[in-house]
Amino acid sequence: MIMKNVLVVEDTHFFASIIKTKLEKELGLKVHIAADMKAAMAYADRACDDYIALLDLNLPDAPKGEIVPYFTERKIPSIVFTGTYDEEKRQHILNNGAIDYIVKDSPASFDYLISLVGRLIKNMRTKVMVVDDSRVSRHFIGDILRRFQLTVVEAKNGNEAIEILKQEGENLKLIITDYAMPEMDGFELIKRIRGKYNKDTIAIIGLSASDEKGITAKFIKNGANDFLKKPFETEEFLVRIQQNLDQLDNIEELRNAATKDFLTGLYNRRYFFENAQVTLDHAIKKNLPISAIMFDIDKFKDVNDTYGHEGGDIVLKHFAKLLSKHLVDSDLLARLGGEEFALITTDGSLDELKRRTAKLLKLISTSKIKLPQKVISITSSIGISMLKQERIDDMLIAADDMLYKAKEEGRNRGYILYDDYDEPACVLNEAPVKAKAS
Repeated sequence: MIMKNVLVVEDTHFFASIIKTKLEKELGLKVHIAADMKAAMAYADRACDDYIALLDLNLPDAPKGEIVPYFTERKIPSIVFTGTYDEEKRQHILNNGAIDYIVKDSPASFDYLISLVGRLIKNMRTKVMVVDDSRVSRHFIGDILRRFQLTVVEAKNGNEAIEILKQEGENLKLIITDYAMPEMDGFELIKRIRGKYNKDTIAIIGLSASDEKGITAKFIKNGANDFLKKPFETEEFLVRIQQNLDQLDNIEELRNAATKDFLTGLYNRRYFFENAQVTLDHAIKKNLPISAIMFDIDKFKDVNDTYGHEGGDIVLKHFAKLLSKHLVDSDLLARLGGEEFALITTDGSLDELKRRTAKLLKLISTSKIKLPQKVISITSSIGISMLKQERIDDMLIAADDMLYKAKEEGRNRGYILYDDYDEPACVLNEAPVKAKAS
């Protein structure tokens, strides 16, 4: 479970309110304020969920930073946010488990704090790999990364790293590799990784204690995103980690903006038509069954007219989530526009599609949608074409004809058009429920 709680320990109401407002508005987190160490300890004693602690060093009942070890020793992700800079204290705090030491001396420092908290929350679902033949070095780096809330897997050489990568694939977002290793050095490992994954998919940071000239350039030219020389400062290492993961996130956001529907998160019309024909061509070549499926929310206009576009958007997102839960790996699902959705699947015979359609109709009609005004339910009409035509447009036109037939025949049902039969098969909801959209 991803933590949603933040404890801000700050005795200055002005600073505490700024941080609270930013965390709630920008990250949607639940923020708890403690003005002194006693209140912070009380929160820690009763807290049931995981949380991140933002700690001021100078509190009325803890003027010398006593608050920090109280939380770091309990393995609570802790960030020190203080009004004064002290190098000796900074080093001591970072060496004893705090994630960062930030001076609240400008608006930029508040922005950095919020971005760091956001990064920590994302890191809780991010996996990285450390590749180093030294067990001590692997564990040292791994401990730093775990402090940064990352899930860490370790490999003692390049061959082991390749095997892990085969299993994990794009689940790994970052690989940190040493240069000098037996069997396969860091350069060769990076070349092997880049043969399958580019810099926009998995980031690689190279490490080396070597004084060899040009080693930084060699790492970058071989495909690394970044390089650090050993020994490194923990703070710089974490900043580099954050920077590389943020860049991957930014690239993914741009990619999603081009391929995903902004409301539902499903693929958009453009992506669907660019890839559906490829799926059809592959199915024809491999003689696989393939079906084009069109979905429509029954009486969706009534939903918009009765509950406004906000209610309509909630229904669309709910419907998209139901369809997504019903997918198999080979399915390509998209929102084409409005309340119209399309699916291309190579999974299933006629009987299997009938079963899936009946199950989905029941799932849609029996699920409840909570709108601001009231709880409603909806139904859907479905049209399916199993005719293996050469153009995806022709399959979708046939599926759309079946969708229209389903609506004409009373909605809340599906029709399947398939080879060798004159009449399409009708699939009814196993548990008919009248739509309550108005």
